[in-house]
Amino acid sequence: MLKKESSADELLAMIRSGEAVALDVREDDEREAKDLSVPSEHLPLSRMSEQVFDDFLTALGATTKVVIYCASGGRSQRVVNHFSDKAAKAGVELLNLPGGVLKNAGK
Repeated sequence: MLKKESSADELLAMIRSGEAVALDVREDDEREAKDLSVPSEHLPLSRMSEQVFDDFLTALGATTKVVIYCASGGRSQRVVNHFSDKAAKAGVELLNLPGGVLKNAGK
């Protein structure tokens, strides 16, 4: 059975309610230029490694959902694809924010 993909509005609501943590994988200069109006962790894709991601998962504590975003959704989808199995073993679900910052800033 295929899992229904959550909409951007649903994911942003999950972040705002504390049900999920947001992870921004854009580079520093992109983050400074434009951002979503939600609290987020920042781990640029250029600095992401297996160990860095393991450390991030460990620091999450009881959080079970992480919404990953970038400028348009491509890089964040790559992170979701690459780390989903590892995250699932830690009891964490990774979700990609469709459209990234470009489509969701100001929501």
